[in-house]
Amino acid sequence: MVYWKRALLLAGQRCFSTVTLDEALKNFWFRLVSMTILLCMYSSTVLANSDFFSNIDVKTGTAEQNQDRRVNYKGFIQIKTKYGIATPDQRFAFDRDAAGLSQLQADLFFESDTDINDQLSFRLSGKAEFDFIEWDRGRRKENINRERVFLRDAFLDATFGNGHWIRAGHQLFAWGESEALTITDVLAPTDQREFGQAELLDIREQIPAILYSFPIGNAKLSLVGTWDAGHNRYADSEEEFYPYISLVGTGVTLREKAPDKLWEIAIKFDKQFNGGDISLVATDINDNDFVIVSKSTDTATFNLEQKRLQVLGASANRVWNSFLFNGEAAIYRGQASTGDNGEIFLDNQFRASFGIEYSGINDWIFSYEINTIQSLESDITNDGQARRSFGSVVHLQNTALNERIRQHLWYFDLVQDNGSILRWNLDYDWDDNWSFGAATVFYKGESNESQLYPFRNHDTLNLSIKYSY
Repeated sequence: MVYWKRALLLAGQRCFSTVTLDEALKNFWFRLVSMTILLCMYSSTVLANSDFFSNIDVKTGTAEQNQDRRVNYKGFIQIKTKYGIATPDQRFAFDRDAAGLSQLQADLFFESDTDINDQLSFRLSGKAEFDFIEWDRGRRKENINRERVFLRDAFLDATFGNGHWIRAGHQLFAWGESEALTITDVLAPTDQREFGQAELLDIREQIPAILYSFPIGNAKLSLVGTWDAGHNRYADSEEEFYPYISLVGTGVTLREKAPDKLWEIAIKFDKQFNGGDISLVATDINDNDFVIVSKSTDTATFNLEQKRLQVLGASANRVWNSFLFNGEAAIYRGQASTGDNGEIFLDNQFRASFGIEYSGINDWIFSYEINTIQSLESDITNDGQARRSFGSVVHLQNTALNERIRQHLWYFDLVQDNGSILRWNLDYDWDDNWSFGAATVFYKGESNESQLYPFRNHDTLNLSIKYSY
């Protein structure tokens, strides 16, 4: 996330429909109804063939596990809308040139868990997105301008009586402790299309990998190997948070170069103790961010690459009465960085965070984190000093009505003077199926070198309605 400002993506051309909003809505609901009918037919078939699938019971409602059931599924349908409170900076080539509705999106998610036998299980999940709002040179168009389908989980689990465990397939890795800075959580790419508008828990993405975990005494060792794990996902050129909006209209061509090595490996050691745990991580990976590594003879063409990176780090947490303490630190070898003159060079860095959380007041949780990046190279600044920077996170949580109402207030002061984000979320669970959400997000980036400078007027008011099954 730290080098998102310098990440470059190829801006793919999109073909947009010219149908009306009514026609677009009809097409969308036709797809939705068709999918629902197919799911119902599938469920009916499973239940009808009791001779062959006599041990299968399709689960509805929640995703609670039941040993008597072989297939469990869950999913949701969510409608999200966003209203741009301010006018985007017109010195950049943003298509939206006034305050107004900036997003109307429908999300469909489905997940199934299948117990093949006592040792084997399989999970499959995916998500579809339908966008109904498109801004084009100051005009708002209402149509289904984009349909996207994402594979989430698709893995096979094999567990053995001696504590050994193998997971193979498309899977998620959530490591580390920091809320804002990538330190040891280096395997999973993140979805940065709506920067700062979702929690880290929701933006990690799955990668194709094989995980082998086995006990060592009272501890656990995990070995991970991946192939073609990809990179962070960024907004397209016509979307609100396209990271290289400053290049639009300049004639610059962005050309992606595949990593020299597609494989990545990681080792993780976990040890639990009374009141906490500690983890050690060592990786040899491709950076999830793009950087400019060279320019061709055509000065209007930029070559992009994921640089190779080695990380050695540790994370730990400890509960003490109503307090939770956590910390994380790592050495980065070969991190791509930007020098004083804008040149890209490989840097060795030290990254760390320390956090404290207090939950001693009913229905409230208060947390604070400070994080830092420090260059280990002493000659990269004009005055010969090591470059270092600090960031912080303040997070307040409140629940009411038996946790049916949840509020979160976040303030992110981004490391390396990349700006700040203030976000407030309110979620209300009407019942086990229906939930409603509201949020507002404010951006600040005063320096034209900051990551958020082009988007400092992208403050939004967000509303959502969600049906879970």
